[in-house]
Amino acid sequence: MDVILDTNILRKDFKMTSKLFEAFLVFLKKTDSRLVLPEIVVDEILSLYKRELDALNKKYSDVVNKISNTSFITAPKQNLKIDLEKEVTEFNKLILHPPNIYPTVIIPNKSEHLKESINILLSAQKPASEKRNEYRDVLIWLSIKEHLKKRKKLNTSFISANTKEFSDENNQLAPTLIEEVNKLGSCLNYYPSLEEFLKCNADKIEFIDEQWINNNLDSKEVIRLLSDTLERRDYKITQYLERREDNITGEIDINEIDYSVDDYFVIDIDEENIFLHLNLFCTVEVEYYIKEYYDLLYGEYEKERHRKQIEFLADFSVEIVDKEIVGIELDDWDFA
Repeated sequence: MDVILDTNILRKDFKMTSKLFEAFLVFLKKTDSRLVLPEIVVDEILSLYKRELDALNKKYSDVVNKISNTSFITAPKQNLKIDLEKEVTEFNKLILHPPNIYPTVIIPNKSEHLKESINILLSAQKPASEKRNEYRDVLIWLSIKEHLKKRKKLNTSFISANTKEFSDENNQLAPTLIEEVNKLGSCLNYYPSLEEFLKCNADKIEFIDEQWINNNLDSKEVIRLLSDTLERRDYKITQYLERREDNITGEIDINEIDYSVDDYFVIDIDEENIFLHLNLFCTVEVEYYIKEYYDLLYGEYEKERHRKQIEFLADFSVEIVDKEIVGIELDDWDFA
């Protein structure tokens, strides 16, 4: 199998060290598959990496300076000296030679794609739209078609979070794009995320079912991870409430959290190790305050306390060794 990645998939984990990406690399190795990247994706991800690392370095410098100008006792470490060009070179090496799999196949840009891209943009056909600003997506699609011409008999998958450009309302490859693939005498499977790709290619492990997960999962650790993350990102909850209430003060208290298993899949890493991806349906009770009126006597707003149950989904990566859970990480969460 050839698996083509879009920039937005690589951007989530530059170093390819998350449990999810490690499971993806294990899948490629186990199935003798190859990672494939259009040249435009390589160019784009290298540029994004450089800009993001530079921005982080500047933020670090700003924080160091603020601490130095504020603290009487603590002496923060001196500003980091990051060699951006060397960092980009090392990142490029990883892109071209990910650990434990075949070297990455690069689909080169072709000059003749320029005119074809313009025609697609002007006609507003997928992956373009009436906005006509999806030039990179068009180039990626033309690169994919070029690859399919050479690998017609091979099972090929494409993973991209750009669902508006590449898929239909059911997150399947758009019908017009399927027609183009069929004309090439080829086949292309589309997935909106690494999670969906791995889920559709997951292993069946007999002893792992929902009951085993509930019996073996450390509920206290799950609640701790959820609580810590929600408290660190309480601005996200504030924004959620502000879309539904007026005059929110911004004060948020996280109370009771509950969860249930919504979905899961497993990847058999080796004889002893198993990767379990968990999707949990969660509820949290939050307390927040709404400004009622301005108290002239005390010079402040009177506020009223409110409670609300908020539903959200959380993705966890779970490490299983010898049928025991030995590690759990919260990957991401979003409102249901």
